[in-house]
Amino acid sequence: MFKRILFLILSLVFSYKAFAENSCKLISRLDKDLWLVDSTGKIIQRLSYDGVYKTAATWSPDGKYIAYAPAPFSNFGEKAIFIIDNSGQELSKIIVEPKTDDPNLQYIRWVSKLNWEKTNILWSDSAVGKNGGFIDIWKLDSNLRASREKRIGALGGSCELSPSEQYVVCIYEILKNEKFLPILMLYDTSKKRFQEDEFFSDDNPRTIELKQIEHVDKIRFTSDNANVIIIGADKKYKFNMLDNKLSEIKELPPDVKVKSIPKMVKIKKDEKELSVEVFDMYCGQNSTVPK
Repeated sequence: MFKRILFLILSLVFSYKAFAENSCKLISRLDKDLWLVDSTGKIIQRLSYDGVYKTAATWSPDGKYIAYAPAPFSNFGEKAIFIIDNSGQELSKIIVEPKTDDPNLQYIRWVSKLNWEKTNILWSDSAVGKNGGFIDIWKLDSNLRASREKRIGALGGSCELSPSEQYVVCIYEILKNEKFLPILMLYDTSKKRFQEDEFFSDDNPRTIELKQIEHVDKIRFTSDNANVIIIGADKKYKFNMLDNKLSEIKELPPDVKVKSIPKMVKIKKDEKELSVEVFDMYCGQNSTVPK
């Protein structure tokens, strides 16, 4: 009797775990378009049909909406962000940069990253173009219409915005002594070079060589905006902005959460098994978990 009860309990535990894993919804890219799949690779819904290469996509905090960015057909083409529901229906369009024939008005090439952790705030990181890269902070109303609150000029690779929206940290790699060395660049966006500038710019960012780290996987700010958490392949570090020191840590601070998102997932389509890239994952309240 005891064994039967134990078996029943274990079965329920494993069934719940399998259900929780399979309930996760992943935004993936296949043949340039967006597809919604579960964590087992089962196709739930095709989200786009335009055949335009998608460069970024993210879930809204409640999992009801998806924001994504397609690559423009040319460097002078329109750069936009689309907000859709889970069926792929377009609900809103955000013009990041309009189409232009004037190269002097062309700033960015495409949107390389989207972040939607706050219900009414969406921010986009644009790839470096002729005049640099930008992070745009968009405020969303109840109808998902967007107005730009701030544009931040920042040169660098993978960037992260602080919770206060004052600081931006970027990680990029340089070749030094025949090895790639990660560099951390910290920008204070409260600065403007000239009062009439249309974007915020820190012309003298703090630059720190991360000699202890071979590769940076993720970067995050603590909620008090005082520390940058750097997650490497097998180690974690904390950069304290006040004393300008980098130190190794064993565990992530309790206020720092990261999504454990698979980079690729295998799906079955037309009786073929394909590996597709994953942009983002939503698992309900468990969507954001400690790493």
